[in-house]
Amino acid sequence: MNIFHLYEKIMNTKIEIHYKKEKTEKIHTRNLEIYEAQNKENFTPKQMHYYARKLKEHQQWEEATEWFERFLETESWASF
Repeated sequence: MNIFHLYEKIMNTKIEIHYKKEKTEKIHTRNLEIYEAQNKENFTPKQMHYYARKLKEHQQWEEATEWFERFLETESWASF
């Protein structure tokens, strides 16, 4: 049971409020567009990896594969 104070009176109620973010089918393109606007030839290994992941998310398989391969040819930013 929830208690609300309204004008200094107490009211008991069974009302519950739930906030829920609705799922959308749309994949947002904002981050991909940011990468697309940059000079990709100057990407760090980390940027290559993230760009490849964004391409994969947007089902751009061939280009994602190319960028993953370019990333793997570098000395990665993380130690494995």
